[in-house]
Amino acid sequence: MFNDHVFGDWVHDPAALSAMARLKSRMDSLLLDFDLGPVLEPQALRDADLVLRAVRGTPVEGPIAVVVAGIHHLRFTALPKAAGQASLEAAVALTVPHARHDPQVRQILKGYAQTAPELLPPDLRARLRTPGMTFGKFKTQAAADILKRAKPTSADDPGLRYAITLFRHALDDVSATPADRADSLNQLAMAYEKRQELSGSVADMEPVIRTWRAAVATVPTGTQEHAIYLHRLSGALNKRFELRADPADLAESVTTARAACEAVPRSHWLTPMLQNNLSLALCHRGNTADLDEAVTTARTALTAAGPDHKATPLFRTTLTKALHARFRNTGNWRDLREAMRLDGA
Repeated sequence: MFNDHVFGDWVHDPAALSAMARLKSRMDSLLLDFDLGPVLEPQALRDADLVLRAVRGTPVEGPIAVVVAGIHHLRFTALPKAAGQASLEAAVALTVPHARHDPQVRQILKGYAQTAPELLPPDLRARLRTPGMTFGKFKTQAAADILKRAKPTSADDPGLRYAITLFRHALDDVSATPADRADSLNQLAMAYEKRQELSGSVADMEPVIRTWRAAVATVPTGTQEHAIYLHRLSGALNKRFELRADPADLAESVTTARAACEAVPRSHWLTPMLQNNLSLALCHRGNTADLDEAVTTARTALTAAGPDHKATPLFRTTLTKALHARFRNTGNWRDLREAMRLDGA
């Protein structure tokens, strides 16, 4: 269906042939290289119009219309909600006439129209609608898929940049439920964390922390999600403290980690991980009271997790760190001996 050789069999206008070649190159740039620029250039729409006019009334009008619809849908994917609406409408309008008699086109149309079923004719709407799919969900899923495919190795990786753009666009969906919005924020924050991990820049911690704050504010207090986002915000603040040594970051990290522990019952499966994070933050502060609490909290986390928990080695390491830190602070040899025993466990 997307074979461009059939285009040349029916169209001989050099301008139209060049336009078709450019359209295919634009699609490849976004799908293979995550380069938004060629799809967003105004020339892309002019090329699409020229190609459609060149095949009107020929046997390849349908397949070429689907190709051009693909360009419009790529634009919809790459643009914010309001700016991309016209492109989505164009993609659906170009595909609908061919969807009734071609199952493959129907599947393409379903992908195009799932976020806006009102664009479909009534006879197709019931058959192709995806219940619960919204603009925000679509963009979040698309971004997550792109990030998985891109496997970024540098902070300026185009796939990472594109995914972050889509996660941001997902937040344009004012009709999104709090849970969907929280999911978009959660994945955006993790994408920012990946960028910061690759750049090592303290400046790149700011969007990470800002986004985790927004996620915390989106979900109800006292819920598992609230505890998780508090935990991740605390970890981000702790990391920024390690990078710039601002005591305010550390103080907030401790407060936030403590709030995360209090957000779920002691028996909750998350509790050991939350306590482990609190212990790490307390270790950084380093005064006697904080180190006592860090040791107690880390020991509680290790005991609660039990020997078969997948994170038990991590909890053991945190307790060892806390004991070493308290030994350096107080000189108590019992802490050093316990830490040595744990190191050898």
